[in-house]
Amino acid sequence: MTQVDRLCAWLGEETQLCDALAAVLRDEQQAIVGLRPAELLACVERREALSRALLAARDARQLALSDLAGAYGIDPARPEGLLAGLPGGPQARVRGALGRLREALTTGRSLERQTARLVEGSLAHVQELVRSLTALVPGARYGADAELEAPAATERLDRRA
Repeated sequence: MTQVDRLCAWLGEETQLCDALAAVLRDEQQAIVGLRPAELLACVERREALSRALLAARDARQLALSDLAGAYGIDPARPEGLLAGLPGGPQARVRGALGRLREALTTGRSLERQTARLVEGSLAHVQELVRSLTALVPGARYGADAELEAPAATERLDRRA
């Protein structure tokens, strides 16, 4: 396997991982909207595993990039000139693989922003509901475990008497 092949393989691996992460983010959004905490937790766990795999792939890609740069006499500390220093065929392959990775990263970032807005909106809605509830039912609390604790109706009636 040539250095170009190795670099393109790692770029492809990162692209596949980004695509898998995007699918998990979509599933996560559906779990949030559908109020399915078990599915949401499973998505978070899958997202964390994919994030670790992405970091490992990034490190391997950086090593392959450095090896390729060195093979073509390009300073590995400044790989931005790599594409210009490659001959036509390898340059087109690397450019194509980079373009696919950029597209996958852009999709992932967009989904992350959407998910963050969805979570922020959901939390704001829950906070407003809790404020309304505590005004109607003094002593009601919404715990960190997402459970609502309200004094029993008899306790409220006893206090009024």
